[in-house]
Amino acid sequence: QMCIRDREKTYKSLGFIMAMVINAGLGSFAFGYSQAVMGGISDLLAEQLGWTDCSTRRLQQGLLASLHAAGALISSILAGKIMEKFGKRKAMILSGLLSVVYVIPMLFKSTITIFVGRFITGLAVGLDTTIVPPYIRSVSPIEVAGLSGASIGLFIGAGVLTCLLYTSPSPRDRQKSRMPSSA
Repeated sequence: QMCIRDREKTYKSLGFIMAMVINAGLGSFAFGYSQAVMGGISDLLAEQLGWTDCSTRRLQQGLLASLHAAGALISSILAGKIMEKFGKRKAMILSGLLSVVYVIPMLFKSTITIFVGRFITGLAVGLDTTIVPPYIRSVSPIEVAGLSGASIGLFIGAGVLTCLLYTSPSPRDRQKSRMPSSA
């Protein structure tokens, strides 16, 4: 079994380090997915929620995207204080809890609950994008720091790609997108 030493830390194996990096990278995957999801489903969502007036529809679609960005901005600003007070690991747990909580408003198909869910999603991904890089840096020894750090971009890209594949029209019915659960 290979041992990797970095400062005072001793890790049992490279596999263990990569498992920690992959676990942390799931937040980056969620960030990529949630950023891309509105492009694929905004018209379908507007139709399902009954946004028929053209100007109202544009406003509400813009709010969906903006609330996500606003949540991410707020939580990324607060993330430093959260990490200082609770540590990186507990901050990541908080982000994971937010990722679970945002599903609850999404279960009720109304404009307000979708807005609340998108804002909470933004809070979760804002925390992730701020917390994951220092966490990965802290668990990765120098020998694998480049590979570990590059995984963040890989996970974001994988999230975007998954969203695009999932929300693209099915081959049988080119008129409808499949509705993802994290609208």
